Amino acid sequence: MEQVFNVGEQYGGKSLSQISEELYKANRPALGNTSVLAEMLGMQGQHENPLKAGQQLTLRGDVSPTSAEAIGLREAFGSGISKQEAAVAPAIKTLSEGQKSLADRYKGLIDSIKGREQQAVQRSDINTATEFGKRGILPSSGIVADTQANRARDIGVSFAGEEANVGLQAEQQQQAVPQQPQQNVGLGGMKQPSQADIERMIAEQAPMALQKHVQKLQQDQMVNTFVSKMQAAEQQYPGLEEELNNLNYNDPRMHAFIAMANQMENTVDIMKEVLDNPSKMESLLNMAHNQPYQAQKALKGLSDSIKTNQTAKAEEAQARDPMSQIKSSTTSGNMEKSQHDMSQEDLRRLLVKKFK
Repeated sequence: MEQVFNVGEQYGGKSLSQISEELYKANRPALGNTSVLAEMLGMQGQHENPLKAGQQLTLRGDVSPTSAEAIGLREAFGSGISKQEAAVAPAIKTLSEGQKSLADRYKGLIDSIKGREQQAVQRSDINTATEFGKRGILPSSGIVADTQANRARDIGVSFAGEEANVGLQAEQQQQAVPQQPQQNVGLGGMKQPSQADIERMIAEQAPMALQKHVQKLQQDQMVNTFVSKMQAAEQQYPGLEEELNNLNYNDPRMHAFIAMANQMENTVDIMKEVLDNPSKMESLLNMAHNQPYQAQKALKGLSDSIKTNQTAKAEEAQARDPMSQIKSSTTSGNMEKSQHDMSQEDLRRLLVKKFK
């Protein structure tokens, strides 16, 4: 079988005779009789002519692989390849370079969008803190952190969709990847990949890569938001983080459940509830895995129930607090002072009088 050898950069501009001499001086197998070798390569009488880097040398198929000339060729130019492999090698190289170029362009696009996403999240965090600050709520408050996390999640989902849409449009409109000139039909009758073939192969792979990338972005965003919520809630529910660390996150049901719970306004309260009631968690885990729609309804119901209970407890606590019942007086005489104007002694006397 005929073998094809590529002339490396180090041998560009050198003849077979010069290459053979270099190999001999380096105590490596030389090229044997270079004039005979030139004839074997279809280059009769050209053993003193300089070769070009990248030039292909085709060794006749009837040459013994154990001959000095064949051994020397392999020593100088590496293992040969068949004519069929040599025919498609430029197209394979072009495809590989095209895919790398495609990946570089796509990475630049994604980096740009992610940069804008980070700026949007920062602006949102500042606006949220300012908004609550006007209402007298400190930035360190849990409700501020939860609101910032929820808004950051929404921003992340929005930008993930933009990455997918812009990325797909960019690749669909991409110009043809430059490739080395080649004929449609290679040596040995084997058809080489055309420009259209290369574009089709890239087009088939790009959407899948984009989809996987977007899914990873969304998953990372969800996990980061969930973890931030749980860490911020440690002061409200001491020991919550330790309990969360003991959960089995290798359970595929857990991923679906966390994604659903993370969409609720009171994610922290939901996690506290199910951690305190393992049977509820097991039920929700099964529904999240087998019946996602029912799981969403159940989580919404649990979320609303927790909110209702919290509101009722707050109202009950307020009703039990005697200080919350004291109102400014509008009568004359000794009761003319408001509770803000009273001294501690005045306030004590008023309370004693009311509860006698």
